[in-house]
Amino acid sequence: MNKKNALLFFVSAAIAVAGLGCSQQSSPVSYEQSAAVGTGSDLVSTDWLYSNLNKSQYTIIDVRSADEYAAGHIPGSISMPFDVISVWATSDFSPGGLWVEVPEISALTTALGGYGISRKSNVVLVTGLPTVNPYALGSPGRVALTLAYAGVEKVAVLNGAFEKWAAEGKPVSTQVPAVTAVDFGYSGSGTMFVDINYVKNKIGNVVLVDARDKAVYDGEITEPWAVKAGHIPTAVSLPAASLWNVTDGTMKSLYELEMIAGSVVGDGKKQEIIVYCGVGGYMSTVWFTLAKLLGYKNVRVFDGSAQQWSMMYDMVK
Repeated sequence: MNKKNALLFFVSAAIAVAGLGCSQQSSPVSYEQSAAVGTGSDLVSTDWLYSNLNKSQYTIIDVRSADEYAAGHIPGSISMPFDVISVWATSDFSPGGLWVEVPEISALTTALGGYGISRKSNVVLVTGLPTVNPYALGSPGRVALTLAYAGVEKVAVLNGAFEKWAAEGKPVSTQVPAVTAVDFGYSGSGTMFVDINYVKNKIGNVVLVDARDKAVYDGEITEPWAVKAGHIPTAVSLPAASLWNVTDGTMKSLYELEMIAGSVVGDGKKQEIIVYCGVGGYMSTVWFTLAKLLGYKNVRVFDGSAQQWSMMYDMVK
């Protein structure tokens, strides 16, 4: 194994372990008990996707691994796996480097166009259960965030993993659809990402949300990418894993999400909120929940997250 592959293996394994630890907070539910949030533009049900499966205006993106996709996928879906180095993220493994960062905008939009995606695309994201990749339930949130940054406004997440689709007897294919490259139509990037200086200057005047496991937030566990234990000063804890049902990958009911989020950040939908996590993965699920499902109007993300903050400033417990 060469140095680059060894680093990628370590990062993927470390993220997966952290993801598994967070996932265990969710209460198991059966498919029948799972409360679908709805069939709106941001979170769609398996039934809705099935009824719209043959409509050409929808682009279904499977963010699972290439091997999982090859073993069976939703007909017509294209494979664009989320990983620490992929279309969706860049990672610098050198000392002081940051992992899981948003790609440079021109490289991102060029890559998206190569997969047939433009700013006007109607995208539906599909992930898998946290078995092969225990981090899997966080992947569509990060991809949705990245697409929003690129300017794709119509992005939905399938409410429930691929396994739920298959368990319901819906069609599964191994055929790989042809993809025609398009001009993405880039017109500027989004403003949801903020840097470490912005966060530092906003402390005390913004709702700062930590999306990691509560034990990590409390400093009881130190993740391998953070050089200090604890959380950024003034941050409140809203673990991403508290927002989904791990058994089938569905989000909790809209009522439950309102109660969970409201108890942490309040119900003021216009307040500024900045979300972070370990390296930039799970914060995206919280961003998606707050901004897309619950209607909070000013939610931003600190991509450097605890990894960068702990390099430069103190954490608190």
